[in-house]
Amino acid sequence: MGLFSLFTKRRPANTDNRIPGPTFLEGITAHIDQPKNLHPREWRRKLRTAEGNEWFRIWFYGHQLNGRDPLIVATDAAPVLMYAEDVETGRRILLFDGARHGYSALFGNTFAHSTESRPLTHCFSDGYGNKAFRVTLSALYSVDYESAFGMQTHTGSRHMLKDGPMELHTLKRNAFGAFHVSLTNRNGDSITVLSEELV
Repeated sequence: MGLFSLFTKRRPANTDNRIPGPTFLEGITAHIDQPKNLHPREWRRKLRTAEGNEWFRIWFYGHQLNGRDPLIVATDAAPVLMYAEDVETGRRILLFDGARHGYSALFGNTFAHSTESRPLTHCFSDGYGNKAFRVTLSALYSVDYESAFGMQTHTGSRHMLKDGPMELHTLKRNAFGAFHVSLTNRNGDSITVLSEELV
């Protein structure tokens, strides 16, 4: 063992850092081996169906920016809505809803316009004609609910939100402070399509 190896931070074997992640993505994700730059309070997984499918088309409501990472952002009318469609089965999976997911949405953000009429008319393409991607999801948890709100942590405790009561365990999992979606095409090229700061 060399001297410098004592100061080298080892990369974790996979993304299992005991952060449970969003409830709406439970059962449809898998760990990522040898993740780069995994934050201690970050949940990161790859999207994978129960059948083992990992290739998806991305359907969204929102405005797509131009640039190296063509981010999808909210329109003036409503927040982003994004689904993944399994290329094998056609089944659609909710990836992110800016009206329902994240700290801001759960703790009082209200939207001037209806969030019900957000048609998924846009299918994402990376500019090279690729419409099938592997999907990486990341949620960053930055709020200490016990300290910030004096919330009790006993099992079954419920807290009143704008849309009704929610158990603390569910609240903590879905009120993340940031959410990111990255796509990898069949050539191995990766791009970020969603990067939402939600606190």
